[in-house]
Amino acid sequence: MTAFWKSRPFGALAVAVLATLCGPLTPARSAGTAKPAAATAGAQVLEGALDIHVHADLDSHKRYIDYIDVAKLAKSRGMRGLVIKNHYEPTASLAYIVRKEVPGIEVFGGIALDRQAGGINPSAVEYMAHVKGGWGKIVWMPTLTSENAVRAFKLNEPGVTVSRNGELLPEVKEVIGLISKYGLVLATGHVSAEEALMILREGQRLGVQHTVVTHAMEGPIWMNIAQMQEAVRLGAFIEFDYNLGTMERLQKPGGPHKGPNNFLAEYKEAIHALGPEHCILSEELTFDSSDLAGHLDGVAPFVSALGLNEHEIDLVLKENPARLLGLPAH
Repeated sequence: MTAFWKSRPFGALAVAVLATLCGPLTPARSAGTAKPAAATAGAQVLEGALDIHVHADLDSHKRYIDYIDVAKLAKSRGMRGLVIKNHYEPTASLAYIVRKEVPGIEVFGGIALDRQAGGINPSAVEYMAHVKGGWGKIVWMPTLTSENAVRAFKLNEPGVTVSRNGELLPEVKEVIGLISKYGLVLATGHVSAEEALMILREGQRLGVQHTVVTHAMEGPIWMNIAQMQEAVRLGAFIEFDYNLGTMERLQKPGGPHKGPNNFLAEYKEAIHALGPEHCILSEELTFDSSDLAGHLDGVAPFVSALGLNEHEIDLVLKENPARLLGLPAH
């Protein structure tokens, strides 16, 4: 599993690639009238942004910066906040510490229900909801150790099961009930597209107010547009990743993406089919190289390549993540 998720540097090269891959930009539909993203400076793009999916140290995978320093970096770019994510351990208490060390930026944590956290573990969710500060916000269904991921990538380890014979397991329903009870965010993790939709339907039934499909177009989820549209009808935001280190993951066996041109074109098509008001762009602060500044400077070209105007950029980077986390608009 470690080899599969190994990070690859891309830095300034990725930014240059973006400029050549996407060709002429199609004007995006939007309720607002705004300047094209190409005219928006990189600093303005990140000003007030919220990143709901941040991987950093300490971790068992290689990372280029720790959570305290990543919060300082985000603050220096004028970002509003971030959600600390670890596939293997809860991060609500870490969010408390980072907030104390880096005042002036909103930091949240969560829990991924992977095997290392006990799998589908209602007790762990209940505990997180009571951690001092209340900064534990997101519950991700299993990610790297989901049964779907283990099967898709032929990993030699046990997988965490969420459904059997077309039905969610009772403990999954119990976790979703706790998410509703404590006003947490339900994220679908790396379960299959079909299982994600089952989870969202149960979330709707139990009154969960805040839901997101975790990087829907990446492996091993590989949602198509019709499935994403159903998720939107169920009240979910659809997450797309900026982190171009994901490109190699997207092209693993079983995925629909055959190359970077297709990847970017399909992202663009999906965002405009769904409407930017239903989309979130994340992983601005998950780094695949030590060129941290170069990575962040690539956000503006990336959103420009997706054909988003200034109003739509605010939606996917600022307003929608704030709504997902239950924060007031700035």
